[in-house]
Amino acid sequence: MSAKKDQRFALKKPHLKITRRILVGASEHERRPLLEDVKRKIREGIDEVLHTAQSLRKDHGVLLPILSPEWDWVPICEVTPSHTISAFEGNKSEVRVTLHLDELIDNTTTIELDGHGISHLIGISIDGNQIPKLERSDNGGMLAVVKSSVPTLPFLLHDVLLDMAMIHARAQPWTGIRDHLSAQVVASVKAQFAQKNNLIGHAAYGSGEGNRYFPLAAFARTVTPRNRSANSDLDLTSYVALWSNFASFAKQTANLPIPCEREHIAERIARSHVNGGQLSIAKLARDIGQLATGHYCLYFLTREADSKAKVVELSTFFHTSKAHFRTQRWIIYQRDKVARQAAILLHERYISVFPFYVGEE
Repeated sequence: MSAKKDQRFALKKPHLKITRRILVGASEHERRPLLEDVKRKIREGIDEVLHTAQSLRKDHGVLLPILSPEWDWVPICEVTPSHTISAFEGNKSEVRVTLHLDELIDNTTTIELDGHGISHLIGISIDGNQIPKLERSDNGGMLAVVKSSVPTLPFLLHDVLLDMAMIHARAQPWTGIRDHLSAQVVASVKAQFAQKNNLIGHAAYGSGEGNRYFPLAAFARTVTPRNRSANSDLDLTSYVALWSNFASFAKQTANLPIPCEREHIAERIARSHVNGGQLSIAKLARDIGQLATGHYCLYFLTREADSKAKVVELSTFFHTSKAHFRTQRWIIYQRDKVARQAAILLHERYISVFPFYVGEE
């Protein structure tokens, strides 16, 4: 995204880049048509998660790191996760998913993964069954093993990769969790959160009690228990709310020194907003403290009006008189209240927008 667009949407540039790699372990001649289908679906999942990252940024004010999902086909003789990782000649520490065309047996060990610098690993095997199934891995070092049909593979990869990026979001209620907890512990706390809030039965993928891993995106898909195999949309509003609720749960459960309350929203906005230095955190905190739970947009006036008519329009938008009209003024509206007018002002580059969410008290 260009510098002008960054300023237009009022979010600072992503603060880091993370590469998460998928390894497809298969022999050179193994079920070639299926292998090509799998490769195509992996690319679809990667494209979709990059699109979602942009939507979270523009529509929900969630700034993720630069996400760089990669995948590699590793021709192997022995079709096992451990052998696949060993045969991969690239940076093994980037590997987060291994995928095989047959039933997967987790033969990795925690010591082996630690030696490669792999913080956590998900194993996926292709199953003709149309209902994906997520299971715990008791015999190896993986967090989870998932059976997936080819059609549902893009959605599964999307949700797994998105959750891996979401934990590193900037200036959000859950920011900092990863600084205090290892990836394994974060996964465990997420599983506790899902079970405590009775989310298990609402997962997009068949998930059993006692599992140590759940991508929160699986609980934000528009699915019904009878229709888990169907393509489904991810409700980003619900997804962001889940992460905010998870932040409060993690803070209490793991006794984390991270701020989650609404009085800290103003500080987070100031840290992420390109004009953060021109915002009064105290005044912003007071205004946010009076808001009901919901989604809002902070609009910031970035340049002077070039006509009397535009001065009148902007003065009305910012609820100020023409006599006191000036730049560096801001106002908060409910997300959809002035969306049409705001879109025009954004296009004309008079204002910037910063979406944010206010949770329950």
